[in-house]
Amino acid sequence: MTTLTGKLISNSYKQLVKIGVSTNTGFTTTLTTIEDGDGSASSLQLATNAAKIDGTLFVGQTFGVSGDASVAGDLAISNKVCASAFHGDGSNLTGLVFTGDVSVVDVPTNVAALVGSVIVILPLKELCGGACKAA
Repeated sequence: MTTLTGKLISNSYKQLVKIGVSTNTGFTTTLTTIEDGDGSASSLQLATNAAKIDGTLFVGQTFGVSGDASVAGDLAISNKVCASAFHGDGSNLTGLVFTGDVSVVDVPTNVAALVGSVIVILPLKELCGGACKAA
């Protein structure tokens, strides 16, 4: 990280980061664009209660959400997905392709499932109340 010690303001102000407000105020609950010292806007907006990025966000490590999350466009996931709960009827979950094992717990008996390959249900005796026989 560079230092501003010993530098003239006229030779270093573009390196500073500031908020794009015309008055001498800090952050409020209104999203404010973060700018460099020359007034060039970044894709980052901050407020005391929110943050917004207009562009690509890359997180190199862990990313967490402690509340609700929404996605307005497509969502591409290149690794594992773990969901401890799903709410809704699932009618918008179409075109899902799985290349590995899929685990589903507590499937209601009044719904249909289309499976294009082998489905294994364990334990079999609980499914049939003990009256089924394995093939």
